[in-house]
Amino acid sequence: MRVAVEDQRVALGRDADVAKLPAYVGVPLETGYVVLRISKVTEAGESERSPEAEQRVAGVLGGAQFQAYVASLRARADIEVKPAKPEEKK
Repeated sequence: MRVAVEDQRVALGRDADVAKLPAYVGVPLETGYVVLRISKVTEAGESERSPEAEQRVAGVLGGAQFQAYVASLRARADIEVKPAKPEEKK
């Protein structure tokens, strides 16, 4: 799925300098770090600017922010999560 430049900046949380291509942007993920290479910037079509597309981008961004927030809390907290014990039948 192609995303408009404005949406890419919002989704990545950064302003990629696309004046000189290729441009590179780093994105931290829960499982590591990803470096994205932007090799081409095109104007978004009408279907890519739809409210549904904006909702998808917002959903992905919100999910990524939530995962990063939870990961940061887990890294700072001294909490150990133990597996639940099976219930005993009476």
